[in-house]
Amino acid sequence: VFGRNDQLFRVPARGGAAEALTSGGPNDRKRHERPVISTDGAFLYYQAISPANDRTIEARSIDLRTVTVREDVIASDGSHVVWASPERVVLANDGALFSASVANGRVTTPLARVLEGIAPMDPVSPTAAAISKSGSLLFPGADISRGRLVWVSQAGVETPLGLPAREYSEARLAPDGRLVVFGSTDGLWTIDVRRGTASRVTTRGAFPVWLDSTRIAYWARTEVVIERVGAQGTAETLKGTTARDYPASVSPDGSTLALVRVSAETRGDVFLVPTDGSEPPRPYLATPDAYEGGAQFSPDGRWFAFTSDESGRQEVYLTSYPAPDRRWQVSVDGGLHPLWSSDGAHIFYRSGEKVLTVDVTLGDEPVLSQPRLLFERQYRFGQGLSIPNYSLSDDGQGLLMVKEEAGGRSLSFVANWLASLDEARD
Repeated sequence: VFGRNDQLFRVPARGGAAEALTSGGPNDRKRHERPVISTDGAFLYYQAISPANDRTIEARSIDLRTVTVREDVIASDGSHVVWASPERVVLANDGALFSASVANGRVTTPLARVLEGIAPMDPVSPTAAAISKSGSLLFPGADISRGRLVWVSQAGVETPLGLPAREYSEARLAPDGRLVVFGSTDGLWTIDVRRGTASRVTTRGAFPVWLDSTRIAYWARTEVVIERVGAQGTAETLKGTTARDYPASVSPDGSTLALVRVSAETRGDVFLVPTDGSEPPRPYLATPDAYEGGAQFSPDGRWFAFTSDESGRQEVYLTSYPAPDRRWQVSVDGGLHPLWSSDGAHIFYRSGEKVLTVDVTLGDEPVLSQPRLLFERQYRFGQGLSIPNYSLSDDGQGLLMVKEEAGGRSLSFVANWLASLDEARD
């Protein structure tokens, strides 16, 4: 069972045509995600997400007869099923696992919290735990998402910012250098670089982009919105954006936002949308057989650095704006997450654990140097394939990276975990 265009489909293990299991998508204005088949193959459990981002868990018999699990299954927003049998369902939510008895796809007992300390998952992450057929459990600990913000010089010298350890995803330094906005499993936050104080922006956001030092655009799960930091109630939806649009960068004058639009038909494309909401997004780079994304406006607004896998692997390219007439390959041997220096003379990018830079002389025919390795070290890569998980200082000499907490990258294994639940219940 797999998802496509917000619906769930099944295909025989031996191969064959895909058959729709749920209507989902535009047909009933719901998105269906995170499917789990019960161990007897009789029921399919999945998340059903409304346009308002209300999340329920539904169960559907494999013979397509629909049964909706009572909404009291949901502990809070974001629950999803990890494992199901004819008698039991196990859910993950808010850093914990829950268990309840079921019969014919319906919950028959209240949810019981059965395990604490698992890694909380955000809306774009995979399931929080895995349970084998024999009943053993594998899960990442709560610290796996924790990290620290550090400055790294072009020579690879690391300087901690002295800020608390926590989850930092897609950390972005504001143009005035005062605030950093970042994503977490519980939404978007800003942190004052000098004072270390954190403030929540929203509970439903990810992939933030600063439009200026006071406003951000971000993915709000069902659309892209613009909001003034520190001023609740100012969020405005960008016309025509969808749950599959992820902000990447903004033009120097703040008038145009570049998005990565993900679709089943063309995989990933670069779309542009006016930040005043006057028009819906329009395609800028849309190659049917290639993923294109992570587009970054140059400081003069006349060029784009972006990533594409048209060659068979992700590479960084340069193209002109407003018309992508030609493209020049920037990276060599693979590249992702491009960023421009503030003077437009350098493009930085990542390739695995390497951070590299290319000197750029812009003109009618741009001149690109060979990539130069700055340093090679493990820093968090983030949740976006093409959207950077780091920022640059204004002078380009410092890179704001997310360093993992020591010991955070670990998995826990519990043999015969389901049997222990039965023993405890007895």
